[in-house]
Amino acid sequence: MSNDKTLIIPDIHLRHEKAEKIISIVKPDKIVFIGDYFDDFNDTPAMVAETADWLHHSVNQENRIHLVGNHDIMYWFKNNSSLHCAGHEQYKSVTINDFVTSKDWEKLVFYYNLDNKWLLTHAGLHPYWINPSNFKRKEIMSYTLKQACSKLAIESIKAKKSFQKNEMHWFAMPGYSRCSNSYCYGGLLWCDWDEEFHPVGGLHQIVGHTPNHELFWLYLKEGDTNFQSAPWNKVCPELSNKSSYNICLDSQPGSRYYAIYEDGKLSIHNNE
Repeated sequence: MSNDKTLIIPDIHLRHEKAEKIISIVKPDKIVFIGDYFDDFNDTPAMVAETADWLHHSVNQENRIHLVGNHDIMYWFKNNSSLHCAGHEQYKSVTINDFVTSKDWEKLVFYYNLDNKWLLTHAGLHPYWINPSNFKRKEIMSYTLKQACSKLAIESIKAKKSFQKNEMHWFAMPGYSRCSNSYCYGGLLWCDWDEEFHPVGGLHQIVGHTPNHELFWLYLKEGDTNFQSAPWNKVCPELSNKSSYNICLDSQPGSRYYAIYEDGKLSIHNNE
């Protein structure tokens, strides 16, 4: 078990100054950003440039881990038109890549294993994508964190190769709730928390991507057969290889919440 204090910051969407303020207050040993650094309503060229400059410096700090989100992947693999989503503009792509180098982009990751207890991704790992042929919508699927990370390690390599070839990979696949033409659940960068996310027994996940006015836990206690939901401040996770605790930190308005993992415990904090 790690004794480090780890700060988890969800979708920034240009609010890098707010993120840095949280960091200065918490004073963590490590910071994990859950992705989506770019695109917001009414953004300006100056805001885009400032955030790109911030990301360039942030990814080169050793105590910072940066996950990639659906609003980042399209600027990383800028020639892959299949990765475009709402908010994308060509001037942003040019501006961002004036600051963020190819070496910087390579430091972004698709997932993070926090202390062999929590899986952190931008939008969440749906059990369908772990084993499509085995998934049954009305049943609880069970996988360990080790199994999930082994799958994601292999798929991360495949994803980069596909994106570089201007092809699609399930990581960046929009789900049926976000795309009328989709035939499946959202991938690692697109799974909608409210309409698509499906908890996995034995797997505990922290995600972003889907903004909510109030945060809530979606969880399965050991010995239970049905998932429950409860407000973020009403649940104390009891982690085991048969339980499942899951939370989406993204909020509306943005940057209202963050999480701290310290001494084996996860706590959620309201920034307002």
